[in-house]
Amino acid sequence: MQSGSSDFVAYYRSSQICYRSSEKRADRTESLLYIRLMKNQRFDTGFTLIELMVTVAVAATVLTVGVPSFRELIQNNRLTTAVNDMVTEFNLARSEAVKRGAPVTLCKRNTAGTGCDSTVAWLSGWIVFADTNGNGTVDSGDQILRIHGPLSGINSLNFGSRNRVTFDGHGFATGYSGTMSFCDDRGLSKAKGLILSNTGRLRAAGSGDTLTCS
Repeated sequence: MQSGSSDFVAYYRSSQICYRSSEKRADRTESLLYIRLMKNQRFDTGFTLIELMVTVAVAATVLTVGVPSFRELIQNNRLTTAVNDMVTEFNLARSEAVKRGAPVTLCKRNTAGTGCDSTVAWLSGWIVFADTNGNGTVDSGDQILRIHGPLSGINSLNFGSRNRVTFDGHGFATGYSGTMSFCDDRGLSKAKGLILSNTGRLRAAGSGDTLTCS
């Protein structure tokens, strides 16, 4: 009976050893398989050719549509800024004339900004001054109210043969009515304009008004 028990114990221990040995071999085999799989695994982190082509196509479309629109927006803003600047100066000259009860003149300026210069373009800038005797010249005692520098971003500012506008003490601009055209390199199709009446009032040019770019 004792001999049978010993044989059983020995057999049990032997089977346990075999089991543990086979378990270790299985673990090693699994580890080796995992390592081989990891070595053969490819990690693609870049773009495929198709993805790159799609990206380039989208970028080209955005540039083709967006850049011209953005450029036109900038040009429109520059024209609008120039028009608004001139409206501000006309309103200043007229209101000052009424307030003082005496003439106030807006004219093309000389380089120094100390007087008028009929030989230069309106693009070179202008001045607004209290023109006491209404002769369109900055005389001794006349006060310069505003000096505006040269305009940028537009090609021409045309006011016909007008070199100045003088508002009388009632705010009228008798004899100085006309159309002022603001143009850039797109020409008349995008030009903006201001219409000055003899009563001294300004209005924006409409589709029925004639503008001139030169």
